[in-house]
Amino acid sequence: MRLVADDYSDFTTEQLLALANGLGLPDPLFLRTPPVSEWPHEVRREVETLGVRSLMARDLVRIERDKLRIPLVLRHLMAPLCESSVVTTVVRSGAAGNTVAQMYSHKGHTTAHQPSIGGNHRLRVFPTAVIGTVIVRLCELRKVDAPSGHEVTITADQAHAALRTLVTAIESGELGDPPAPALENVDLGALEAIGTDININNVTVTRLASESTVSGAVVSWIDGGPDKLFLVEQADDTATITPASGDDVLAAVMTGYTDGTVPDLTNVAWDETLEPVATP
Repeated sequence: MRLVADDYSDFTTEQLLALANGLGLPDPLFLRTPPVSEWPHEVRREVETLGVRSLMARDLVRIERDKLRIPLVLRHLMAPLCESSVVTTVVRSGAAGNTVAQMYSHKGHTTAHQPSIGGNHRLRVFPTAVIGTVIVRLCELRKVDAPSGHEVTITADQAHAALRTLVTAIESGELGDPPAPALENVDLGALEAIGTDININNVTVTRLASESTVSGAVVSWIDGGPDKLFLVEQADDTATITPASGDDVLAAVMTGYTDGTVPDLTNVAWDETLEPVATP
């Protein structure tokens, strides 16, 4: 069995469906929509057969006495994908590209899912207790003090104009001058303090019951560079941008786990001390 618990591993859709069926689990949450959900029974059986064969070729499962034998690490990997009641979505967008990951938590284990080459699925399982460390890693969050400055409240139109200004700055290397008309009454000094090398981060924690969304919490922040973090709170058609420390941002993210899914934040490893996350 070559799979190592603290490594990401790529799986095809066929392999995930075969594993779910072999474990007696429902399909992974992200495979319950068309076209997969509309496949006829005979197509589904062919797909699962292909999945089992390819898993055996990778030496990840084996057949014993006509039964599919699936190792424990794969059970830990699959159960959150198929039975999760808490889904964390992380999106980081910036000039260097985008990072998107969904993390499914269930009974002490969490499986992170990211799209991979060729429509495959990149997965990693880890203890839910260290989800804060994983978010720190995905968002490149740093343990820094809040930058100087004060909060700024702008309208949705002004926010779009500000974003266009900052995008222009990223492309040209300098802030737009004169500023866009929508920014005439905005404290541009505060916006300029954010910088031009920005990344926008969003973390959404969604709680599920059956197939319905019960509740959700969204935390957004702007990463303006080594020591520039700004929380963004949206309300109706306005956005409030507030200087924040790394601890402030992480504490805001962790408020989404109000049921004790994640313990206190003392176990979080910040980027300068991150170690591989392994499943016991």
